[in-house]
Amino acid sequence: MSTIIERTRLLDIPAAALGEATAAPPRIRRLGPRGAVRGPAGLLVADLSSMWAGPLCGHLLARAGRPL
Repeated sequence: MSTIIERTRLLDIPAAALGEATAAPPRIRRLGPRGAVRGPAGLLVADLSSMWAGPLCGHLLARAGRPL
């Protein structure tokens, strides 16, 4: 294991070395009937992220006029 990966685990930062993890195909399960298709009007974005990419995306969505 590389020193960088060891440090990220110590600091509880999500990271992986190349080839360390493989992606599994997504599993999709229906939990109820399919809802009607709606447009983006009235859409509210809730930002529950903590890393840098989430707040950045939230900021960009807010600048684009989305309620956040």
